[in-house]
Amino acid sequence: MRGTTSQSTLDRLVASQEPPRGFIDALLTRTSQGGTAVIAEIKKASPSQGVIRADFDPTSIALSYAKGGAACLSVLTEPDFFQGRAEDLVAARCASRLPVLRKDFMVDPWQIP
Repeated sequence: MRGTTSQSTLDRLVASQEPPRGFIDALLTRTSQGGTAVIAEIKKASPSQGVIRADFDPTSIALSYAKGGAACLSVLTEPDFFQGRAEDLVAARCASRLPVLRKDFMVDPWQIP
């Protein structure tokens, strides 16, 4: 994306996003009510196990986790070791109203708008 997207375009995209969904607040609310605050992880593969889900569908996984009572979602977007994509994050976020955490290896300030 960096090679094809200018900084000004990226800045406009960031400015147009909806407000954060309150990841920490979701965890604190769940635990203050005596519940368990589960952060459910969405990932296709791992370096140690290879492909975990050949039928990987982040939308259906996010819906299932939300229905199962997760407080938040964590989505692996790192492509080389976890076969993740930024689109997986978007799909999970669109599928549910739960707060979503992006898990990736950040090596450049450009990756963190």
